[in-house]
Amino acid sequence: MIQNNFSQKSVADVLNVSQSCISKFLRRWNCHKSVENLKRSGRPKKTDDRCDRRIIRHVKCHQKQTLNEITNTINQLAPLSIASRTVRCRLRSCGFTRRKVQKAIVISRIKWIRQVSWCRQKLGWTVKDDWQSVIFSDETQTVIGQNNKVYVWRKVIEVWWLECLGGGRNRKISIMFWGCISYFGVGTLVPVDGHINSQKYFNILDKNLWPVVCKYFSQKRWFFQDDNVPVHQSLLTRQWKAENKVPSITWPAQSPDINVIT
Repeated sequence: MIQNNFSQKSVADVLNVSQSCISKFLRRWNCHKSVENLKRSGRPKKTDDRCDRRIIRHVKCHQKQTLNEITNTINQLAPLSIASRTVRCRLRSCGFTRRKVQKAIVISRIKWIRQVSWCRQKLGWTVKDDWQSVIFSDETQTVIGQNNKVYVWRKVIEVWWLECLGGGRNRKISIMFWGCISYFGVGTLVPVDGHINSQKYFNILDKNLWPVVCKYFSQKRWFFQDDNVPVHQSLLTRQWKAENKVPSITWPAQSPDINVIT
């Protein structure tokens, strides 16, 4: 169209593009006889392949070091002084990012089999006829103050590697709460004074479970769910449940993902 004496504006209107796009297209064609984007030189890398391998090798051996610590170590070994931003770019290009460590989850095969068996037994349960009748309960711990999160350099697929697991331990103040929830509503959130034991546990149930039962299940059947924490399955707790005729639902060990309240 240009060769037929059409103006750049006319060509742009026909092709529904901007005039600057046509101008750049023509300039590229006049200079290189091609419309392809040529490879640009760009800024040269500050590090060579040997230095890049040194960075990756160091991170694999010291995955919990901070970016500044890694940079200082590399600068002591390398003849050139590089910035922490350069180190981060090299790590990201190899798939390493700084992430919070995950807590180790260890479950035996027998417990895994019991979880699968329990889930298969409940396949026939429906919300209307069964799950509406369950009162789910659990305890949670809230940390106030410093929690010392630990971070590690790792790839996405390395999330459960032993070298990438762990966690912070130095906590300032921690408070435990007990609560319950059902299909029809929530119960009372109860703070626990200190560590929980069997005496404290069934005292909490005696004061806070019955109001939920009276409010939501006065004329309905109901089941109480708690997990397999020792205080939940202790002799005193089982005696209290038997004396008060608390209908319970069996629960597999190490299964917080099944609990609605969790």
